[in-house]
Amino acid sequence: MKNWLLKKLYQRYPFSIEGDAVVSPVAEIAISCILPTYQRDEDLEILLHCLVEQDLPHKGFEVIVVEDGQTDNTRLLIQKFMPQLNLIHLTNPVPLNNVAQLRNQGLVRSRGELILWLDDDTIINQVDFLARLVTLFVADIDVGAVQVQGRASYGLWKLKYDYLDRYSFATRCVAYRKSVLARICGFSEELASYEDIELSIRFTIMGGRVLRSDDLYYLHPPLHFEGWSKPLSNGLSFLRLFRRYSKPVWFVCYLNALRFLPYLLWPDLKHRQWGKISVGFLWAPFYCGVQKIVGTKKKVIYR
Repeated sequence: MKNWLLKKLYQRYPFSIEGDAVVSPVAEIAISCILPTYQRDEDLEILLHCLVEQDLPHKGFEVIVVEDGQTDNTRLLIQKFMPQLNLIHLTNPVPLNNVAQLRNQGLVRSRGELILWLDDDTIINQVDFLARLVTLFVADIDVGAVQVQGRASYGLWKLKYDYLDRYSFATRCVAYRKSVLARICGFSEELASYEDIELSIRFTIMGGRVLRSDDLYYLHPPLHFEGWSKPLSNGLSFLRLFRRYSKPVWFVCYLNALRFLPYLLWPDLKHRQWGKISVGFLWAPFYCGVQKIVGTKKKVIYR
């Protein structure tokens, strides 16, 4: 969506752009790496090794692991890395099944001037990644966010696996100034998914400036899902914004989310995956309507 249209609509039909976290803009160190996790210890261990190898002095950054639930295996794994990293382990005895809440928990505890959002299955191969990321923000004080190149972490079959969005606001690897996140109060916790893209909508509305780095990159499993849980979860999450957003802004964002529907007819799997995302947005209102008719409240969970 064109940023100017979004901002123009907001100026005419304003609404609160605050999320659900009370965030202090005060910073004590350069950067906080925040990553939620849920029973993916092998992936988490690889990422923690990547962060150990960073050449940025370890006293200059922290790693906040927010566990959805509480398991002995994850606890023991994190204890293994405690001597090597400035590491904080937050747990939820009962799983929240809500990544927005997990990320907000880490954000509230963070001490970094910059916030790097990561997934627990992200891989960072560049040992100077954090140092160069900090330099990008220092070089331009008007930059509010930095998008990093995404590359597929495996490619057994190119049509199916060997692709990933080159640049995205997806929290698998994107950095913000903490002061910016404090202004928009972090994530909207009523969203079970789609929380990262929704955050970027409010960031755009407030006039945030984003920089795309051509030199930094990360690896992540590619966009591929067999079922419909993720598309439907995104659509249902977006419906909850109807009460938060002004109606013109909500409808324009909703129409924008449907723009991938024609991709269902594309021959390659990559585009059909995007088409399925739009189907989830189209399907969500009907799904809610049927649930009301039959009197059920089945929760769609996608991890």
